[in-house]
Amino acid sequence: MKAPLMRFLAASTATSLGDDEVDVTISTDQLARDGNIWIPSGCDLTDYRRNPVVLWQHRPDQPIGTASNLRVVGGSLVGRIKFAPLGVSATADTARGLMKSGVLCGISAGIEAVDVVPIDPAKPRGGQKITKWSLLEISAVSIPADTGAVVTARAHPMTRKPAGPAAPRRATDPGLPARLAALDALNRTAQQSRRAAVEAGGAAGVVAFREQAAADALARSAAYPRTQSRAERLADVARLSK
Repeated sequence: MKAPLMRFLAASTATSLGDDEVDVTISTDQLARDGNIWIPSGCDLTDYRRNPVVLWQHRPDQPIGTASNLRVVGGSLVGRIKFAPLGVSATADTARGLMKSGVLCGISAGIEAVDVVPIDPAKPRGGQKITKWSLLEISAVSIPADTGAVVTARAHPMTRKPAGPAAPRRATDPGLPARLAALDALNRTAQQSRRAAVEAGGAAGVVAFREQAAADALARSAAYPRTQSRAERLADVARLSK
């Protein structure tokens, strides 16, 4: 038996199936990064359907699920991956999380080539066109050789959460600009008064400063816009007290 061919070579973004399923493109008829072309219509799925294993990064000791609904659509071999039940395999749980969240999208395959011809007859040792091949395994990989071999769907549209209601908008207060302007003027006057009290120095200056600060606080409380929250008021008081 010939050694199986594997493609280890990014993936693109995809839409969002059930909790344990993703739809994938396994192989396309385009020239891949390894310089070869696999013809999807030449794929023999007979042996694979007896053992439809999906591996993690082409590692035979790390199965993560099975594949079904394999078929050729246009120039691509596509199918559906179903992950092992949650908790059965830590590797499968990791793969599920990475693929369902869109962090990892790459798909690859291990095959046994049957009929092979050079892409360029003048370069028989160059890139090859594999016209007939047998699928041995499918893998979730970080970087696929076939850039079209990716996750194509992660969730049925009906499972997507609808957008929530828009946040209510604060009512416009027509008198707000005028009150803010008056407040700014009051703050400037208060700052000047505090500066004069401090410059007076001594115990009298400290007492005068405290009295003026109390008066300022009362005036600010009366003049503040009603639409401002307590947090906004405290932030402005802290700023104006410096």
